[in-house]
Amino acid sequence: MSIIEAVIIGLIVLSTLIVIRSLVELKMVIESGLQTLDQNLAAAIQETVSKLPIGDFEPVNPVQAAIAQFLMNKVQSDTIQMPQRGENGQFTVIEPDQS
Repeated sequence: MSIIEAVIIGLIVLSTLIVIRSLVELKMVIESGLQTLDQNLAAAIQETVSKLPIGDFEPVNPVQAAIAQFLMNKVQSDTIQMPQRGENGQFTVIEPDQS
């Protein structure tokens, strides 16, 4: 092995170490930035939520409440009937009751 080869190998090892060190420093900078971003985002969310007019709703209209209750009762009382299938897999015709 000649001196030039040894110098080239030394430079490759040195550049590899420099790249690894740079990656470690970059990782630390990114983690620090993410932590700062997380703190700023949490502070912004808290400030926004504290300024929302959550308690300033007008009372419920009794007519609207009655309509909503009627609709809820209607939705809960109706049952869905799935159509029956024949042996061949096709839907069968539902015949109306003859009463």
